[in-house]
Amino acid sequence: EIAEVTGVQTCALPISPRLRSLTVRDLYVLQGRDYFNLLCKALPNLTHLDLSGVMHSQGGLHSLKFLLNCPHLLSLVLHNVKEVKEALPTLTQLDRLEHLDISQLDELYGDFPQPSLFLEELVKHLPRLRSLDISGTNLAADYKDSGGRCDGKMCDIPGLTRRIDSPLDFLGLYWTKDDASRREHIPALAVTGHHSEEQLLLAGRRYMDRPMVMEHLIDDLVRQVRLDTNSDLRAALEITVTCMERHPREKKLLGKIGRAHV
Repeated sequence: EIAEVTGVQTCALPISPRLRSLTVRDLYVLQGRDYFNLLCKALPNLTHLDLSGVMHSQGGLHSLKFLLNCPHLLSLVLHNVKEVKEALPTLTQLDRLEHLDISQLDELYGDFPQPSLFLEELVKHLPRLRSLDISGTNLAADYKDSGGRCDGKMCDIPGLTRRIDSPLDFLGLYWTKDDASRREHIPALAVTGHHSEEQLLLAGRRYMDRPMVMEHLIDDLVRQVRLDTNSDLRAALEITVTCMERHPREKKLLGKIGRAHV
């Protein structure tokens, strides 16, 4: 069973022990401090959970401890959830995770106090992880920011040295601090970023449901097309058209597309 709720302030979510996939985007809970805890307790068999942009007016996210009520999670999306910074003890217990998205829009929420340690602990305790998105954060810190520590191996992201011999299938690095997507040795088979056309096109396909991210991405695609006469115009156009169809009410996004004369 699959359920999806988007852009609401208060709601009665479908509760079913059989539910396997739940998407709750931009949900702002006005009352009920145990809302998310009660929700996850009622959904013990969830394998896919998307909580992009959720907020609680009374601070009821409690370092995301409610996620421990869903021990079978394989995919977890916490895009633009500000409490991620305090949730490392919780996330490291979800050892079945294969996909984790902790990307951020707000620079303040994406600024982790000990970025390399956070990422290193995350990867250490999630051995099944194949896909990780840390876009918009400082988690891909440079070695100079981690005290110059270096293991002598071919990895340009300190927190991911454990994945040198078993690279991730996917790593999201779009608008990470210090232009991490420009680095040469990244332990991942596919990467989103704004360093190359390949990274941008992949970002466009993966982040299509995030209008605020797409605002930046459209600008980056236009810049890429103008600078590189050999750009894949068809792929860029397909992303742009799909974006317009997916977000017909996002005036700012549509305005950017219109001004680009695509």
